Amino acid sequence: MTRSLFSLLVLLFVLWSATAYGLRPAPGTLLVAGESMPDPRFRQTVILLLRHDEGGTLGLVLNRPSRLALGEAFPRLELFAQKTEPLWLGGPVSPGTAFVLVDDDALPAGGVRVVDGVRMTGVRTLVGWIGQGREPARYRVYAGHAGWAPGQLAGELKRGDWQVRPATRELVFADPAELWRRLTKEPVPVLAANRLCSGKVPVAATEF
Repeated sequence: MTRSLFSLLVLLFVLWSATAYGLRPAPGTLLVAGESMPDPRFRQTVILLLRHDEGGTLGLVLNRPSRLALGEAFPRLELFAQKTEPLWLGGPVSPGTAFVLVDDDALPAGGVRVVDGVRMTGVRTLVGWIGQGREPARYRVYAGHAGWAPGQLAGELKRGDWQVRPATRELVFADPAELWRRLTKEPVPVLAANRLCSGKVPVAATEF
């Protein structure tokens, strides 16, 4: 077999694999619940993955705002007293732990990049910014997270419970009422790069 023919076969295999399986789960990608999601806690959810490695998987549900305003959720924080923005429900695991996603363009300093243009930090850091008069223009505070034991997500993907999609800043802060339906109508991406497919995002969370 000539080298050029071998290279062509390798390329065709890569194209076929990407078409058949789409993106792989990785930090900075989205999990979009399938139409027949069997777990009622995750029906019509979109989850931003923060960690995916041999130790398991962790992510935040992006489209579940709660009925609680930040001022109600954090009554001991005086700087949150007048905040009417909702507390977001990041998932059923550790609901007493908070995560903050911030628009990178509005971020004073610090935090960990999870998607191009989006960084994650904790409530204490956010409160510090607000106290210094440097409140970010756009951010969301999440209570809890979604989690999978090692190998669990792979089984759910094989069963068709989830589709993996690339995440963007616009999707992270999109209208939650339309996000899931919007993504399920879009074609599954092929050959999109997993920019953060190796390693893990250092997860910075804050206890309530």
